[in-house]
Amino acid sequence: MSTGAYCRAGGFKPRSTHEDVHLVFALEASGARITWSAAPQVTTSAWLGSRAPEGFGKHISLLVQTLDTAATYQKT
Repeated sequence: MSTGAYCRAGGFKPRSTHEDVHLVFALEASGARITWSAAPQVTTSAWLGSRAPEGFGKHISLLVQTLDTAATYQKT
């Protein structure tokens, strides 16, 4: 994103969680053109601690718990 678009949207507001989602909402409201794509891929760390109570770290922790539960269930 350009600096201008970021500034017009008001930047990241102080929030406990989902600040990225709210920035996208603000960008849309400011008239920014957003291109969505499923093509980009990212690699995240294996760290399961999370700063945001509803953030991606928490999501990964829940996925791990689900996989652990499924693996335990399959063994029995």
